Amino acid sequence: SNLSPRCLNSHPVSPTFNKSEGPAKLENYTCPAGVLLHFYGNNSHAIYSNSSYNEVATLLFGTGEDAVRHLFSRATHLEFGWQALLVVLILYFILACWAAGSAISSGLVVPMLLIGALYGRFIGYIMVRMFGIHAPGSYWAWIDPGALALIIAASFFGGVSRLTMSLTVIMMEITNDVQFLLPIMVGIMVAKWTGDYLTHPLYHALLELKCIPFLDEEPVIVHSHGGNTTKKSIENLELYQAGHAMTSPPKKLVVHVQERVAELARIVLFTQHGGF
Repeated sequence: SNLSPRCLNSHPVSPTFNKSEGPAKLENYTCPAGVLLHFYGNNSHAIYSNSSYNEVATLLFGTGEDAVRHLFSRATHLEFGWQALLVVLILYFILACWAAGSAISSGLVVPMLLIGALYGRFIGYIMVRMFGIHAPGSYWAWIDPGALALIIAASFFGGVSRLTMSLTVIMMEITNDVQFLLPIMVGIMVAKWTGDYLTHPLYHALLELKCIPFLDEEPVIVHSHGGNTTKKSIENLELYQAGHAMTSPPKKLVVHVQERVAELARIVLFTQHGGF
């Protein structure tokens, strides 16, 4: 009766505990056996009625916002094991990439947060298994998997989208905890610098994939020499003046304020100007 549907105590203990209480206060997700319903699989597995939860189903069968909320939760390091986190990360990453590159109207914000939170929580789980839980007041404070999921989710978001200040504000509004400001800023900036060094952002790649015309950061054109497609050169248009693009000597072409449609059609059809 004192358990919620996810076997979390209805009145969870604050993560700020002393050494006499020990690390057991943080293990809120250990479900008791409950009432036995029946056995299956040669009596090797049992189904109970204590509202036990499936870790993969908790992340996949709900909304993305609910999954992110689970992954960001703190003092719940036993809620998800590494197997469930790794399986969901692989499946969701592949499906998110497929959906983002298709013609389906799908968002990118929640998938980026969820993917970053998944591998952040996975790394946090591994670190907890390696170094254990340390009580506050000791020299080494433990790294909560939920807190690490938040920081790495922000860095993944920043590395993919190359957002900086706006993303920091968004993550601070999500957490409402100013203590995460510096780690989030550092994670986002390192991810952005790494992404800029390796490739362009996701939204740039989607523009190229959908063949949407856009202006590059610098006005450059690619020339092929003598019909040889293998030998190309890149020229920066900022080094040229308007006279380089004009015909020499200039051809006399006059368009009056009041002009016949036939004359305008002749000018458009039989002149080689690129624009008027």
